[in-house]
Amino acid sequence: MFGRKFKVVALLFIFVPIFSIVQNYPSRPIKFIVPYSPGGAIDTTAPAVAQKTSSLLSQSFVVENYSGGNTIIGTELTIKSPPDGYTFLVTSSSPMLANPHLYSKLTYDWLKDLAPVSLICLLPQAFVIIKDFGFNSIRNLFPLLR
Repeated sequence: MFGRKFKVVALLFIFVPIFSIVQNYPSRPIKFIVPYSPGGAIDTTAPAVAQKTSSLLSQSFVVENYSGGNTIIGTELTIKSPPDGYTFLVTSSSPMLANPHLYSKLTYDWLKDLAPVSLICLLPQAFVIIKDFGFNSIRNLFPLLR
């Protein structure tokens, strides 16, 4: 029905504006919202990622902490931001997975409202106990739990 030239011209009309938008991104500072108090693992990771990304993109990054509500405050703020690629949520997966089960009235559905962009770090977890308790492995704990 449509000739090859028409299809090429139609594709150009679709993709040329997209390429011009992408070429201008980022044209202003990018914000990283950290939904945790200052000093934690995520809070120390976000500035490091922002600094490295800033040098790669030649654009400034701003890291802002909005703690409280088991990350709900910072997450809601991110979701209410314009969807223009200038606001990112830097968080861990734990509250994203737990909050829907802990809070019945969340104002967001993270599966629908957020899109994963990148894994930026792995945060190892440790299981520790007071030394005087008498065991030093998880195997020693099992008999006490029975």
